[in-house]
Amino acid sequence: MSDPGDVTLRARHGRPLDDPGVRDVVIATAESIGERHGVRVRVLEAGGDCIRLAVDGGELPAVGLAAELRRLTDRWHEGRYGVRLWSPIGDPPDAG
Repeated sequence: MSDPGDVTLRARHGRPLDDPGVRDVVIATAESIGERHGVRVRVLEAGGDCIRLAVDGGELPAVGLAAELRRLTDRWHEGRYGVRLWSPIGDPPDAG
């Protein structure tokens, strides 16, 4: 097993991961992506405004998993709630 890479995604608005339904979808999606690509993913934190994951294989698999997780869950959240879930990379989340 190789060293994990930590990756964190922060919500665009508020604390959507306090909703168990949103949190469960995000966690299941992250685990599914890892399983599909043969990468071990451990949830370090999931709630409030972020999810933090440890992804075996270092930084490159962690960044790839985060990008796919962002893409899939942004699309799901926007379809269900009308807004994207995650803040754009490099941008701080909105205050509200």
